[in-house]
Amino acid sequence: MAFFFTADTHFGHERIIDLCNRPFKTVEDQTRGLIERWNNVVSANDHVFVIGDFAFKADRDTQLQIFTSLNGTKSLISGNHDHSGVKELPWTSYNACKPELAVTSQLRFRYEKQTYFMNHYAMRTWPEDHHDAIHLFGHSHGTLPDLGRSTDVGVDCWNYTPVSTAQIKQYFAKS
Repeated sequence: MAFFFTADTHFGHERIIDLCNRPFKTVEDQTRGLIERWNNVVSANDHVFVIGDFAFKADRDTQLQIFTSLNGTKSLISGNHDHSGVKELPWTSYNACKPELAVTSQLRFRYEKQTYFMNHYAMRTWPEDHHDAIHLFGHSHGTLPDLGRSTDVGVDCWNYTPVSTAQIKQYFAKS
């Protein structure tokens, strides 16, 4: 099993295409493109942390259809556009002993001796930042520069694709 992070997919949000200069012609094209890119890197056995703004303006049936077409199990660190319909999707905790972590407002996750702190919003400081914890966020669609060991994992920053723990570690090893 591998772990991935993503944010700001905004499934169903047509205006985000122009707002963020995304390479899609229509909202349907964006949905197909994001699903294809997701499924090209995430397998059925992987887990994806969605760090907010999964869907916006998509009806519940469409949200569920998109959700079930994406590979892997998924948990949500909710963002400002994740209203009740999104939060009610069948999210799964990465830890079977802690099902309450399937949908949360922030999350601290430790994997291969690395701590990741996730919140939809960028923070100047975060838990364990003085112990090399990595802060992953979304919301800003690539408009905020990295700060220390903090980076935007939104699709607008990572070629519209979820990013793996290995990619994140490699990214910060270069810094």
